[in-house]
Amino acid sequence: MKVVLRFGYSVIVTYIIEWEVLEDYLLPLKKSGLQPVFRILLPERKICIDRDISRKGWTAGPEFIDKWYEQQAWLGAKMPGSIIDSSNESLEETVDRHFPILI
Repeated sequence: MKVVLRFGYSVIVTYIIEWEVLEDYLLPLKKSGLQPVFRILLPERKICIDRDISRKGWTAGPEFIDKWYEQQAWLGAKMPGSIIDSSNESLEETVDRHFPILI
C-alpha cells in the first residue's frame, strides 16, 4: 500500500478486507493524511457462487464464498453506506456507476 501511494495513485482496490486487518490500512493512511473511503461490492450470495463457478482456472468454492459473504456483510453493517449490490451489473458497469465521484 505504501508503495502504491508513493507512486501517486489515489485509488487502491483490495480483494477482501477483514475487520481484523483494517487497522493495518487505516494507520498508514492516517499518517499520510489520507481519509479512506470504503466500498464493498457484495452481490447476492447466489450470484457470488455462480460467478465463482464460471471463473476459469481458479474457484474458491461455496464454503469460502459463505465465509467471505458473512464477513463482508458484517463489515458493511459497521460502515453504513459502504455496500454496493453489484448483482445485476458487470464489474465495469459497477465501476462506471459508483466510482467516478471517488476517483
